[in-house]
Amino acid sequence: MGADRVPPHDDFADLVGRHGHVGGLLGASSDLLNGPIGVILGIAVVLYVLMRRLIGQQAEGKRLLLLPAILILVGLLQTARTEMSQLNVTFLLVTALASTGLGALRGSTVRIYAHDGIACLRYTWPTIALWTVSVGIQIGAHIFSSSLDPKGGAATQSAVLITVGAGLLAEGLVVLHQAIRHQHRVIWQQGKNGAPYTTSPFLDHLQHHHPG
Repeated sequence: MGADRVPPHDDFADLVGRHGHVGGLLGASSDLLNGPIGVILGIAVVLYVLMRRLIGQQAEGKRLLLLPAILILVGLLQTARTEMSQLNVTFLLVTALASTGLGALRGSTVRIYAHDGIACLRYTWPTIALWTVSVGIQIGAHIFSSSLDPKGGAATQSAVLITVGAGLLAEGLVVLHQAIRHQHRVIWQQGKNGAPYTTSPFLDHLQHHHPG
């Protein structure tokens, strides 16, 4: 998908990753992200991730793990305020498990390379194909659930952020494992305005003790 290039800085991920904004996001989620708004946010996140990772970016632990975790937490807050039948819960579990499995598969198709010794990632065409399958499953589950239960559509809308977050988290874990296995330097967060990057003691420990 083209030559490896210097990954661009990710201001949006920095904004989401700041603790103050995380708290505000979670606090407002149950009121602002119900129904279609949550779906729109989920679609926006997917499109944003696709664009950034098609270009290539550093494999930052914070970006790969924190953003998906936030999406899952916000989705759980949404779901807690949504009336759900047993059928809705079953569909949520099935789609979340499917999304997690497909996310792990996507992670295995991501290209890992080094730039200035830092681990970077870039999506490949198989990654895009697996994203297409993930989106198709989500749409199919929404249509099928709505046909069986009039309230199923609202329930699956509320679960979008959970399934998207679960898939991204599984993908991020596999990508980090791949980066560690390739012995590239895995950072926690890219520095801003010329500041040095930060590292994670936990990721450093894994990398130093990984056979390679």
